[in-house]
Amino acid sequence: MDNEEIKNMLLNQGRAFTEFKKANDERLKTLETNLHAFAKQARKRGVGASKRVPINNH
Repeated sequence: MDNEEIKNMLLNQGRAFTEFKKANDERLKTLETNLHAFAKQARKRGVGASKRVPINNH
């Protein structure tokens, strides 16, 4: 392997990683938006944690 091949491999790897970061950032932004909307809807409906009911095992 000569220096030019190594340089091209590193440049390609850098481009691929940049594309991965971009796609991942978009995916995370979508997930955060959907999670925020879901939480907002849940608060409107009054959905929360279920109440604990003591169990009588006697």
